[in-house]
Amino acid sequence: MQNKSNTKIVTIAIFLTTFMTAIEGTIVSTAMPTIVSDLNGLEIMNWVVSTFLLMTAVSTPIYGKLADS
Repeated sequence: MQNKSNTKIVTIAIFLTTFMTAIEGTIVSTAMPTIVSDLNGLEIMNWVVSTFLLMTAVSTPIYGKLADS
């Protein structure tokens, strides 16, 4: 019974993680016109996307380490 419960918890955690990743990308895409207008220029848009991807790449190993402990 314990194994079945752990499988259910892991499945729910994976589902929530996948959902949050998808929603995060959608939020950045939706907010992009406002961010670009606040930063006064389209040339800044590349920096916004690059920063988002960089922070995703930096945080992924941290989340992995936290999940292992």
